[in-house]
This record gives sequence, structure tokens and C-alpha cells, in this order.
Amino acid sequence: MLTSIPGRVALCALVAAALTDIAIAWMAWGSGVWLSDVVAYDPSPCVGACCTASGCAVVTDFGCQVIGGVYKGDGADCDPDPCLPPAAGGCCQGANCFIFSAAACGQVGGIYLGDDAPCTPGACDDCNSNGVPDALDISTGTSPDCNANGRPDECDLVPGSGTTVRLRVKVWTDGRDELIVRSNRVWWQHWDFNVPGQEGANFPTYLNGAEWFPQWPDGTASGAESTAYTRLSPRAPLLDAALELNRIAARHNVSVTQFPSAGNDYTTRVEFDDNPFGGAAWYEVELVWTFDGAVSLDCNANNIPDECDIASGFSEDLDGNGVPDECEVVTTGACCLPDGGCTPDKLSAACVQAGGFFLGAGSACGSCPPVGACCTAGLLGAQPATNRIVRVSPQTGSVLPALTPPAAGMLPGHVRIGLALGGDVLYYINSDANPTTIYELDPASGSLVRSVPIPLPSKGCDHSHIDDPDPRNVPVTNWSIGALAVYGSHIIFDHSTFPDLHRLTIGGGETIFWGTSAVLPRRAIGGDNTERVFVLTTDNFIKEVSALVNTAPVRSFVAPATDIEGLAFNGTTLYASSAAGLLYTLDPNTGSVLSTVSVADGALYGLAASGDTSGCRILSQSACAAAGGTWAGSGTDCADADNNGLADACQPSPPPVPGACCVGFACSVVTLDDCAAVGGQFQGEGSTCDGSPCGVPPGACCLPAGGCVSTANAAACAASGGVFQGARHGLRVGRVPRRSMLPRQRR
Repeated sequence: MLTSIPGRVALCALVAAALTDIAIAWMAWGSGVWLSDVVAYDPSPCVGACCTASGCAVVTDFGCQVIGGVYKGDGADCDPDPCLPPAAGGCCQGANCFIFSAAACGQVGGIYLGDDAPCTPGACDDCNSNGVPDALDISTGTSPDCNANGRPDECDLVPGSGTTVRLRVKVWTDGRDELIVRSNRVWWQHWDFNVPGQEGANFPTYLNGAEWFPQWPDGTASGAESTAYTRLSPRAPLLDAALELNRIAARHNVSVTQFPSAGNDYTTRVEFDDNPFGGAAWYEVELVWTFDGAVSLDCNANNIPDECDIASGFSEDLDGNGVPDECEVVTTGACCLPDGGCTPDKLSAACVQAGGFFLGAGSACGSCPPVGACCTAGLLGAQPATNRIVRVSPQTGSVLPALTPPAAGMLPGHVRIGLALGGDVLYYINSDANPTTIYELDPASGSLVRSVPIPLPSKGCDHSHIDDPDPRNVPVTNWSIGALAVYGSHIIFDHSTFPDLHRLTIGGGETIFWGTSAVLPRRAIGGDNTERVFVLTTDNFIKEVSALVNTAPVRSFVAPATDIEGLAFNGTTLYASSAAGLLYTLDPNTGSVLSTVSVADGALYGLAASGDTSGCRILSQSACAAAGGTWAGSGTDCADADNNGLADACQPSPPPVPGACCVGFACSVVTLDDCAAVGGQFQGEGSTCDGSPCGVPPGACCLPAGGCVSTANAAACAASGGVFQGARHGLRVGRVPRRSMLPRQRR
């Protein structure tokens, strides 16, 4: 027996050599794959996926056993991972729901709802009794669910007992407000502090996940009501129902202040009361109506819920009451249009849709309110050369002095000036005069609404554009801002000395390199009241970015000049002003120059635009007020007699030109109004008192034969051979002129 180590090694070598020869022969015979001449012993040296407690690894079967794993077979890979548990989802066994894998669900005789399908309340309901859960009917397309309430539409149309309709409401609220719900309509009534969604931000109200931004056409005073959301689906029942309020998130009180009943036309009112707390907070509740009846109506009997007919466009609902128009009684009458026109025999709903005022059923045209020129902001520019914010015509370049800038105003040489229109507010900043204050102005009168101090370094703001009228109380510090834009709850501005573009969310965080690092801004942003934001960049391109999504610019084009100082976008047209005094009208999609004009009186350093650059529309007084304009009066029009591209009625009246005013024979140079005030006769603008335009008063004329008569002037007296004593030297009755006053007689 070999006991020495060298002897054992020699023996192993001999055995290994023999085994190698045998293995080679066997591999040749069996067409296998030879691994190597010398390998460590492993009963199965081929590799595959091995599932262990820590995951998946590719090892041999033997190696997998060593580490306590489960071998998935030779050649099995870890991508995709074979060690993950099988997908699971809801499994219905009758009305009961369990989370199983598809295989396990089949083994227990259940109906599998799909991977990751949850077991929510009612997940296994089968309203149409076809043996398939409603959720599966909907997900496979067997049954439509146009109103997305989780029930097949055919079930929504069938009256039942214990039918429920749910409305989930989420709102950013400060103070106290009531949510009012009737059928498919939802609106707010405001009571205390700020209106819903607008405390320090501009957040929507969420109705079953849908965003709704209520408007406040009558202001936001206590008791004011918002516009209505008219697409609630499914709608609240118009019949007796039990109402349940479930509070999901609320730091104070939410309560039902009016339950629906026949007496209030089935109108629900829910009060959100955040009064005891400062600032605003998110509140979220769920309203559940339970009733005996159908979830949806089908007035036209086409087996489709009415709300789905309306949503698909199959049926019109011009008055927004949730009832297809073909199911309503047709009522027509006169419709007064905003431009002064009147359409007879118009449906009330169609009139409202056209922005008109319905005079009533059976009414005739003839009682519509008067219309006239409505003057709006148009296209505004900051003109340092004249120290004026001017209205400018993009067609001709003509300018009209519209507003006087506040505070120190503008001086020639000031270039870092910004303008922006946000709703009914004009924002102005002149960083060369006051870099730490933004001024809010009335765009019609120029009066100062308020000044907003901004704690900025000395370089301040250059240009601005506003998409939403209230970027207030937002701390922006330690920046040299060159341009500003606001859209909803987001402020977009540039760090002009870096440079890069930023977006700050009101009540949220800040994102640097907005629009990615591809946007390096240079003192001009345009996009008043639009989501589209145009930025002049350091490479002399104009690049469009989104105010909502931080992505690379969606388009870019070369700026029309290398000295652009202002941009404005009114929703359809892009305008650019240059230091050379030119105004460019551009196609915002291609950058093509549509027109170029020279601006009268100097370059514009900052632009702001409303939707109508002519600054004039024909509207009624109420419609003009709603549009934020100034009404020029009944019967006025938008004519442009001087062809300067700006409506005459909206141009400021020139100062009155004085002229001669006659009061009797007295003459003075005054204005027409002043002359009329003293009962005088105005001789015309620019006339003077030279040449006695009021006539010469009569005077005394001494006749050769003695005696005195009153005559109009010296010429008439001389013609009579008399001596004229002068105007206003009248003849006194009963008095004989002295002899010395008479001409001597020849002898």
C-alpha cells in the first residue's frame, strides 16, 4: 500500500490520466463537450440559475446545493429572474375575493381578475349575472364602462335597490367654503378668507380625480359663487337618497349643511371649514349617495347612459345640465350676441354657448343692450426714450403713450426692464432703477395696484412674462434674475449671471436647469397667459419650453436679430423687439418672420401681449368688463381712420385746442368747454382775437350840422361827414355834444 504523499500523488496522476483517456473516448463517442483535462470534481459541472434567499445566481447544480439554493436547470438564466414569486391578483370565489396566483386561483376553482388586480369592495360583484365579475367584464371589453364608475353600463341603466353614487373631492382650502352639488353640476360658494385653491398657489379642485379650475366672474367677496363644473359622471341622483360623508383628510371640520330633497331640487351642500388655522391645507372627503333607482338615465332609449352620449359627442348638451338636448323641450327666443348682433329663434342653450344673452322664450330682437368699442391692453412695450409704457401696433409700428411707469420711471439707457400681462394686472420692473420691486399696475389706467418687494441682489430683474396673475408672497432670494414667467402655481425665471432657467413651485420645491441645460437664457421671455414659454438664449436662439413639464425645448429657431430685448406671446403670435428699434412678428412654430416694422420714438425693452393686439373689440358694456377692457361708450366702433393699426376710439383723446371765444364784443382765447361755460360763441380751434372776430362795439359820431348819432365804426361815421369818438363812446340820451366836438364849417 502506498502511504507516502509522493506515492499517492503518483497514483492519482496515473488514475487521472487513465480517466482522462476514458473520458476523451467517451466524449468522442457521445458527442459531448469536453470541459478540460483537469477539473475539480463535480457530479454536474454545467451551470444554470440558482434561487437562494438573497436572489438569483448562475452556478452548477452541485454549487447550488452547497449554498442551499434551488437549481432551475442547466442553461437557465437569471434574466428574466426565475426566482421571483408568481404574479398574483384578485381571485373571485363567488362574492369573496382572495389574492392568489393565476395557477392557485384555477386550482380552487376561482375566477382570476388579473395580475395585481386588487380585492377592493365589490371586486367580485356580477351585476349582469353572467357569471363573470364586473371588473373582468370591463377589463376584457365584454361590457363598456363609459362613466368609469366600475360598473358595466348596462347595469347603470337598471333601477335597483341600494344603488350608490360616489364623489371624491380633494381641495386646497383656506377659510370657509361650501361645495354645492346638483345632478351633474358642481360649484363653490365662498365665505371666508381665500377662495379654494388660490391661497399662495393656483391648485385645482379634484372631482373623482378630474382637475377643475373654478373661475370667479363676480369676484371673490363673501357669498360669491364660482362657475360650475358640468361633467360630473355619474351624476348625483335627482331623487330621494341617503347621503354619507366620509372624511379622508381634514385638519378641521367638514360637514353636510344641506341634504338633498325635493324641496331644494335635490341639491347637496358640504361646508369645508378651515377658519381656526392659518394658511391653507389639503382636505379630502368622499360623498356617497344611496338610493333606489338607476345610476344613470337613458332619456333617448339607446341603451347608453346619457352622460356617455354627451361625452362621446353623440348628443349635444349646450346648456350643460347633463340632459341630452334632444330630450328637452325646445325653447327658442332672441339671442343678444356680444358684438351687438341678435339672432332670433335661438335655442337658449345655443345662445349661452355662443356667449350671448337669451332674452327669453318667444322673445324678439330689439331689446339687446347697446354695444361699443371695448379697449383692451393689446401689445404693450416699455420705451425708455419717452419714459412711457406704450401701446404699439405690430402692423405699423405706431405707438401711443398708454401708461406712465411708477416710481423713478425710465431713463434713456435703461435696458433691464420687464413687462408682463397676467389677467387684469400688468407687471413692471426696471432693474436699472429699482431692482428689488415688482410693480402691479392697472393695464387700463396705469394706476398702481401695489408694489411687491423682492429680496434680490443689485442686478435684479431684466424682463418678465406672467402666465397667471398672482405670483405673490413667493420668496426668491440670492438670484440675479433676468426674466420671469408664471404659469399656474409655477414661477419660471432665469439666473442671468450664471445663466440657467429655474422653476419654483409655489408651496413646493425648486427645479434648476428647467428645460435642461440646453436652455441658457439671455434677458427675454415671452408667453403671457399661456403654457408655452419662449426663451431667448445666449446662442441667439429662441427656444420653447413647457411651463409644466421639465423636458428639453420642444422647438428652437434662430432669433430674427442679434439684439433682441423683448418677447411676448399672446397664444397665437410671437413678438420680438430689438435694441435697434424694430418689432418683429413671428410664427411661433417655425420662427418665420411674418412682418417687421420700425417702432416710432425708440426701442422697446420688454413686451407684454393680450389676445387682441389691435386693442379693440365690439362688445356690450358688461361683456367688455368681463374681458378686462374699458368701454368707450354706446355706438363707438373700432375704426382706424388714421391707419396707424390702432382703433381710434381706444386712442387717448388729444388735449383740447383753444380758440377765440366771443362774449358780446369781448374776445378771449379759451377751450371750447370753457367758452360754453360762460355762454360765449367759440370761433374754432386755433382761432385768435386778432382782427376783432367778435365785432367792434358802436361809438358816438358827431355830425357836421350838430348832433350826435351812434354808429358802428369810424368808417361809417366818416361817410356821414362826422367825427368818430371811438368804440364804446356811446351817445347819452338828452345830451348834446359840445360844439368843439363838431367839425368846422367852411365859410
